[in-house]
Amino acid sequence: MVEVYDLGLITYEQGQKKQEEIYKYVLNNKQIDGVLIFLEVDPVITTAYSSERGEVIFSKKQLCERGIRSVQVDRGGKTTLHGPGQLICYPILNLERFGKDLHKYLRNLEEVVINILKELNIDSGRKDKYTGVWIGEEKICAMGIHIKKWITTHGIALNNDIDLSLFDSIIPCGIKDVGVTSIKKLDIEVEMSILKEKFVENFNKVFY
Repeated sequence: MVEVYDLGLITYEQGQKKQEEIYKYVLNNKQIDGVLIFLEVDPVITTAYSSERGEVIFSKKQLCERGIRSVQVDRGGKTTLHGPGQLICYPILNLERFGKDLHKYLRNLEEVVINILKELNIDSGRKDKYTGVWIGEEKICAMGIHIKKWITTHGIALNNDIDLSLFDSIIPCGIKDVGVTSIKKLDIEVEMSILKEKFVENFNKVFY
């Protein structure tokens, strides 16, 4: 089974530092399957390898006025946003122990989130050509990963009770004409601690 680290609410940079530490730990201890890192961060836009100009709508001044920072990260996917009330999970896994199949890994992560939402009586699913978990035309969970030496980093961001107006500053995941939603927007309230427990339970069911 994987180990679990809960970092709570920290800065994005602190989260990245811990992720790199855990990556080295998993890389150098091939007898373990991996580690799940849970965290929340203050408002930050992350742009990725394939992000395109125009995906960040607000100017630097507008972002600063709203207390939003922007950072470049080493993951796949497009531009996204993180903030308090969003459950971020970084699975740092040794895929040599789960099968060297990136497509299957992504689908499994989606399945974990879909199962969690089902337990909350929320009907969600996948969307053709896009990663992540959707409710109709609105994304509730974004995904972006990086893999080096078959060890995974980065992961998923599930919107629980995050301020959805923060997403007005970007084109989420570079996809126009679709929206974002959250568990709270669906009139369901759930403690973050409960979501973390459900994530671990469903991760173990899907991956094992």
